[in-house]
Amino acid sequence: MKLKKLFYSFLPGIFLIGYNIGTGSVTSMSKSGANYGTSLLWTVAISCLITYYLITHFSRFTLVTGMTVLEAVRKHLHPWLTWFFLGAISIIIIGAVMGVMGVIADVLEAWSWQVFETGIPSVIWAIFLSTLILLFFWTGNTNSVKTMLSYLVILMFFALMANLFFVIPDIKIILQGLIPSIPKDVVQSDNSALLIMASMVGTTVSVIVFLIRSILVKESDWTVADIKAQKRDARLSVIGMFLVSTAIMVSAAATLHARQLAMNNASEMIPLLEPLLGTASITVMAFGILAAGLSSHIPNIMVIPWLLSDIKSEKCNLKTPLNRTIITALTLAGITIPLFNAKPVFVMLLSQGLLAILLPAIVGVIFYLTSSGQLMKEHRNKTKDTIILAFILLFALFMGGVGLVGFIKDMLSLIV
Repeated sequence: MKLKKLFYSFLPGIFLIGYNIGTGSVTSMSKSGANYGTSLLWTVAISCLITYYLITHFSRFTLVTGMTVLEAVRKHLHPWLTWFFLGAISIIIIGAVMGVMGVIADVLEAWSWQVFETGIPSVIWAIFLSTLILLFFWTGNTNSVKTMLSYLVILMFFALMANLFFVIPDIKIILQGLIPSIPKDVVQSDNSALLIMASMVGTTVSVIVFLIRSILVKESDWTVADIKAQKRDARLSVIGMFLVSTAIMVSAAATLHARQLAMNNASEMIPLLEPLLGTASITVMAFGILAAGLSSHIPNIMVIPWLLSDIKSEKCNLKTPLNRTIITALTLAGITIPLFNAKPVFVMLLSQGLLAILLPAIVGVIFYLTSSGQLMKEHRNKTKDTIILAFILLFALFMGGVGLVGFIKDMLSLIV
């Protein structure tokens, strides 16, 4: 009984690992490792440190005020600002659900060619999985979602960490990757280095995660007395994020980069577990990506109903007609990439790059709210917090600019 209670106390942290380290992280870290080895590991390290601070900061705001961040924005800044955030995040979510399902379907198609005499097309996989997801949403609830995703995350975590021990390079190479540098574009890659960097930051320092974290803290009925518990929870989340992200990048560096193979298609992630499992790697990696994908795809579908309920100061009920319509529309959107034979990796990275562009606005909002003596009282920002938040804001502005330049560059490449 005590073990069960302990497990459930870690659910918010495990949930955040599952949401952050989904197909988006697998894709961006794999692409980074394939194109540039471990040279962008510094981006992951800085992003994880920032993520830890912001998770605890967003949590502290809700613990002290009893309000979620969007609720506070509506009441103490301007209602239209909350709708701007919802609109911007909705655009990002649509791209994300399309990209995630596209990646999963592509990988399962590649797997099916190895297992069956004739492969099962990606569009069939997308329709099959989308149907199951719809059934799950129409019969399940948010608590069952969190529990199921936790098991998927644990499975994914151990598979990737076990593989790390078989491919780990010279420690000097890893340490060199912690020295900030911006690599040159790889000719055979269909995404620029700038957009890949922005997507890595966007998927790790995720504005959606911070807003959801605020909601989860309120739903968990935590108070100021639980500050230590939420910090422990945040540490679990960020350590898990860093270890899994590093494992993916190092695996891609040791397999794809070592063979000078850029990664443009989802099926090219299959060799990542080859050092550990040999020919069986295609099956394990396929289902690992399926687990990673579902652990981010399912929460992605929930994000818009979640935030919409938060803006209205209502508890999220996924079974209302409006929320069921939104969930159905987003689930069907996941079929579009396989249906039109588009590039899911390209779409995924564009979506994550847009997250980096939105990051400065969210950081600026939490900076302002937590500096308010009226709201935070004795818990408002100290000098240390002000310095850290100022650094994070500058980093967010830099990466937002990088993401914008990379986004424009890659969109122009589609036209030219």
